[in-house]
Amino acid sequence: MDWVYNVTCGRAVDSYSRSQMDATIAYDSAAWLSPSDGHLVEGSSDCDKGALISQARNQGLLTLLTVGVDSSWWSTQDLAQYIDVASSQQQVPCTPEATTYVCKIVNWAISGGYAGVIIDFELVKWDYPGIRMKFGMFMQELQAALHQKGMLCGVTLIPKASDSAAEDPHKLEYFQDWKLLSRIDFLVIMVLDLDLVLNKPGPITTAPWIEKQLNYLWKTIPQALSKTIWEFPLYGREWKREMESYEQRNLPAG
Repeated sequence: MDWVYNVTCGRAVDSYSRSQMDATIAYDSAAWLSPSDGHLVEGSSDCDKGALISQARNQGLLTLLTVGVDSSWWSTQDLAQYIDVASSQQQVPCTPEATTYVCKIVNWAISGGYAGVIIDFELVKWDYPGIRMKFGMFMQELQAALHQKGMLCGVTLIPKASDSAAEDPHKLEYFQDWKLLSRIDFLVIMVLDLDLVLNKPGPITTAPWIEKQLNYLWKTIPQALSKTIWEFPLYGREWKREMESYEQRNLPAG
């Protein structure tokens, strides 16, 4: 799977025009979610999104819509409340007039001609009451609605090595129950940002850390191994020391 970001869209268009590819295209920043009412807005891009998608389709490549949330505008509580509302709404057929949170995503994907949707929620209040069950219900309801339209459903998973906070202190992933998500069409495990988890300069990912994720996957949902995609970093990060703390910024590949 080729994950195309808004700032690399132009390079992706150039790449597809020069060579043949055999991959599914996941277009990031194509839809940003507003948790307050569930509406979606199109993200900025350094290229013509229509040209990108057209070129991919001309090569017979599937294009997937990635739905994310801008954490600079919305809090972890806001997104948890969105999931709560979305999972509790009575689901209806996703006609153009439907206004449920699930149908807003489905109809956006239909209007863009996408083959499916990837939900990329990362910063969710992990101790919000019942959040793991509610997120699982939301994903299952979204998948059912997408299947009715002949589309796929995927979800990104925050790295996870254990269900014990003592063994895995990174609590952001606790809003996701991998067992409840195991029936989703495909799973994308983001083995990224180990340095941010540890909050100190270092590698963005490591083989031992990836092995822990694989062991947890095998122990928890072995039936999902065949539909699991591993997202590896193709970027670096520059850290700058300020007194007793560090500041960091991403360095793109190439």
